[in-house]
Amino acid sequence: MITLENGFIRASQGHSIKGLEEEKLLIKITFPYKYSTIVHGTYSKVLEPILEQGLSKMARTHIHLAKGFTGDKKVISGMRGSCDVFVEVNVNRAAEDGVAFFESANGVVLTAGVDGYLPPKYFRCVRNKKQEVLHMAPLDFIVVFDFEAICDKDGNDKFEVQEIIEFPAVIIDCKSKQIVAGFQTYVKPTQYPKLTDFC
Repeated sequence: MITLENGFIRASQGHSIKGLEEEKLLIKITFPYKYSTIVHGTYSKVLEPILEQGLSKMARTHIHLAKGFTGDKKVISGMRGSCDVFVEVNVNRAAEDGVAFFESANGVVLTAGVDGYLPPKYFRCVRNKKQEVLHMAPLDFIVVFDFEAICDKDGNDKFEVQEIIEFPAVIIDCKSKQIVAGFQTYVKPTQYPKLTDFC
């Protein structure tokens, strides 16, 4: 995207000029959690080195990221329509590690990465045009839910609906295989407020 500013024409992003004060041209992202989907569009022929080294800014000052996939109305710029591979980036995790992200005037998310690369550890998943998963990042944590509902020793046919009465959950660290957090609360049923002795 090109804009006219103070009598000069400049691009919103895509600069290859060194020494530009990027914070004066772009909006720094300070709350990355508002972005649900951040994607870099690329091609299957270069996927192998990307999975090994990460995304490269190459000759540009930034790696370009879109706020969705091709065909999405939110994607105004930031991805070529001919891309056949899509790398979904975990912006939250990268930002927590100190990687800076910016947004241009036309909604493109930009980052210089780490020494010009956005490492593969910040990839959430990689899909092709058919939305088939080509690569999935290992999980850090798993949340396990175990809902409990109203019940009776003679079966549950007497209930038109089975209402939830307990809502417990635990978070498991996939590396240590230990429970690191837990939550439990009880819910009073409305249709069958009196529980059976069995329940």
